[in-house]
Amino acid sequence: MIDLGAGSGGFGRGPDALIALRPLEEEDSWRCESVIRYFPRMEPFGLRLEFPRLVRDETLDLSEVKDRPGPKTKYRVEEILALLPKEGFINKEWLEEAEEKVGCSKKTYRTLRDEALERGLAWEEGENGKQSRRHFLTEEGEKLVANCKQAAFRDKVKHNGSNRSRRSPSFSKIGGDKSPAL
Repeated sequence: MIDLGAGSGGFGRGPDALIALRPLEEEDSWRCESVIRYFPRMEPFGLRLEFPRLVRDETLDLSEVKDRPGPKTKYRVEEILALLPKEGFINKEWLEEAEEKVGCSKKTYRTLRDEALERGLAWEEGENGKQSRRHFLTEEGEKLVANCKQAAFRDKVKHNGSNRSRRSPSFSKIGGDKSPAL
């Protein structure tokens, strides 16, 4: 095991293959990176826990690594995607909704909109450079919004007034999971 946060990488120079899983801000999800000697570098990809398996998830935002140094991202692309109705919005309508419901600035909205288009989460139709271009969710965008709504629902259920923390599935000890008194 290598402590990636320590930065030295001394042990990391020896192995022929390394796989690093870095936790993402979204619960039960990780960024998977690999270094395999003598083979071309693989692009990082997202993994989500669907117990008992980790499954590849292309909709995860790989830039949202948990506990990364620097300022936290205040707004996420999922927030503005969730605003798009089936019939779509022209740019001005989408901007107004984002300012009112998400609370982001015009500049932040444009950055998030452009990211959504680049990542293939939304598409637009109409003449180039026109404010009348209409924006719609792609199938991948719909999946991402649905996953976020599911995660929000899980969080709501998890924090429904109970003070118990979430426990990961695990094997219990023989005779129950009570640990002996010390």
